Amino acid sequence: MPVLEWKDFLANAFYTSTALDTSNHVFSRPNIAGALYSEDSFVDLFLKVMETINNKRLILLSRPESWGKRYMYRQVKGQPDAIRCSADTTPLLYDLKSDTILSVVEVKPEQLMSDLINDEIELFNAYNTALAAEDDESTAYTKHMKIIRIVRQLFGYMVINDLKYGLLTTYIRTWFFYRQDDDPDNICISPTVYINQGHTEDHASFLE
Repeated sequence: MPVLEWKDFLANAFYTSTALDTSNHVFSRPNIAGALYSEDSFVDLFLKVMETINNKRLILLSRPESWGKRYMYRQVKGQPDAIRCSADTTPLLYDLKSDTILSVVEVKPEQLMSDLINDEIELFNAYNTALAAEDDESTAYTKHMKIIRIVRQLFGYMVINDLKYGLLTTYIRTWFFYRQDDDPDNICISPTVYINQGHTEDHASFLE
């Protein structure tokens, strides 16, 4: 089944960002150093960034939340690279006793994704093009199959964990996934969000 474009994602993200208290700097830009050699390194990098920025807001919610490795929620199904979870209290969250999983994350190396999808093509278009590709045993067809596997892997984790949201990221580029309320078998994918995307008059930054 083809995927859909999450057309109002950027507008919704911007609207939500306007509610943030930008004068209260509870996060800082991550200081990332060192080379990355494996997919595990990219997972650690993603979580380091989330710890530096987003977790500092999430932990202050009335029901604290956090991004972390999948073992933070012991009932997680499958093997997503990371998850977003919540607990009644912050100590329970830090003691790996989360009782709710909110979203799953798959982290892929930017080198892999840039080989499959260039900056001029959106992921939802690349996936739909891949679905229509004929098996001609070419390199292009092999790339199409990789795109399909990557998207379906994340979607599968969302389905088996009964989740509405998911995240595919290379750290450099991120795509947000959403299962429609009226038809959860339909998946919507956001336009590409870049790590260096700045705040504008009508777009939220990645850090927000």
